[in-house]
Amino acid sequence: PRRRGPADPPLRTRGVGGAMPRARPPLCLLLLPLVAVLLALPAPTAAAVEDLDAEGLEAALAEEGGGLIFLDLYAHWCGHCKKLGPVLDDVARRLDAGEGAEGASMRIIKVDAAKHKAAGDRFGGVKSYPTLLYRPADASEFAKYEGPRSADALVAFASRMSGPGVRALPPSASPAEARARLFAADRIAFFLCT
Repeated sequence: PRRRGPADPPLRTRGVGGAMPRARPPLCLLLLPLVAVLLALPAPTAAAVEDLDAEGLEAALAEEGGGLIFLDLYAHWCGHCKKLGPVLDDVARRLDAGEGAEGASMRIIKVDAAKHKAAGDRFGGVKSYPTLLYRPADASEFAKYEGPRSADALVAFASRMSGPGVRALPPSASPAEARARLFAADRIAFFLCT
């Protein structure tokens, strides 16, 4: 018999039971159904935290009808700031999904004040990182946020600040319920007895 060379076709050998082995389809054909399913899924539409520079911050603050603005003046090297980043992303996602009081919304803006010193100087300088400020929709000046920094607390803050300044208790509210609502947060209560 003649010797086989590199130009000769490969020998076909029989597998177990004398059957010819099946050729495996390429990996890309196996992944095709998975790719089709992923393309059919809707893209996530979560609200994003805006990471701006000093000029972008000025433009954002100049916009009319801004609503409640929450400002995070951070430093890229700060460990506490790095921990707060995912919390703010979660707050934005939760508010976009409708959590909190009806109509609760809060525009969240981050500025690296260590890199963009003009942004920090606009608010009297940054003495510690992160510096958290907020401006209600009907105000012109920012105030320092000194509350808890958990996602739940920030969603509750957005709900409280986005809602009306005065909320009436339903007439059926018991004295215990009135006390619980009164002392649940920083509120001032006026009682009108007729």
